[in-house]
Amino acid sequence: MSSGEGAGAARGSSAPLAAALSANDRARIAKEQSTLELLRREKRNRQIKVWTVRIFSLVLWLVCWEVASRLELVQSLLISRPTKVWAALVEYLTHAPIYTDIWATFFAVVVGLTLGTLVGIALGIVFAKLPILYQAVGPYLTILNAMPRPALAPIFLVWFGLGAGSKITVAMSIVLFILLLSTVAGIKAVDEDIGNLADSLAITPWKRFTLIELPSALPFIVAGLRLAAVYSVLGVIVTEMVASYAGLGQQLILATTNIQMGQAFAVILMAASFAVMMSGAVSLLENYLRRRWYQ
Repeated sequence: MSSGEGAGAARGSSAPLAAALSANDRARIAKEQSTLELLRREKRNRQIKVWTVRIFSLVLWLVCWEVASRLELVQSLLISRPTKVWAALVEYLTHAPIYTDIWATFFAVVVGLTLGTLVGIALGIVFAKLPILYQAVGPYLTILNAMPRPALAPIFLVWFGLGAGSKITVAMSIVLFILLLSTVAGIKAVDEDIGNLADSLAITPWKRFTLIELPSALPFIVAGLRLAAVYSVLGVIVTEMVASYAGLGQQLILATTNIQMGQAFAVILMAASFAVMMSGAVSLLENYLRRRWYQ
């Protein structure tokens, strides 16, 4: 048999195999696409069910609240009712003075959260890299973190006045410890095998930090930031309730003092919206960091 005939025979025998492999590949791809589509459909159906239950439970709760208040099953003077809360919220938002209070609260929350996050992460990195220092000051940090912030609010008011300074300080003191502890825990959570591999490769401390320790700490930092965002709103509102020139906390005290519960719940709803906004901002940051560090 000549070499040309041998090559032709080889090509002839490999052609069915190539066709079979191509058919197998097409079948595998079609199966994977079908599986992905099924997973997407299940996820979509699950989301629809979740939102259906969520909306239904909210509507049911509001209807029960409204009916119980109108039928005097509970004292409407003390708990108001949804329609009055909505009317009070609309009245607030259609009058300019409330925006001064909204800005005062929002400004203190954002500044306190930002400063507390930056200082907390920086201190967390220092303490994680200097374990002896962390062990030495650990008891003091525990004592400081255990101090109730509402009890410290009057002291901060004396120190920093009734303006934004005292509110920012309270929010910062809450956020700082949450981010500090989260950062230390995240850096210490580096897998031991990865750490040993980094040591064997003799990588520089900076590369070890940026390539290993920081990505390991990010989930802990983001989780702490999500919690801190909510508690910063709480700290600012409590400080405003103690004493302040302006803020939603002062509006809440004014409404409850006059037993205007509709207005009080409207103010609480506005304050809660701040916490939701902060949590949403943290979620956006988390998505960005996930794309930046893990892709």
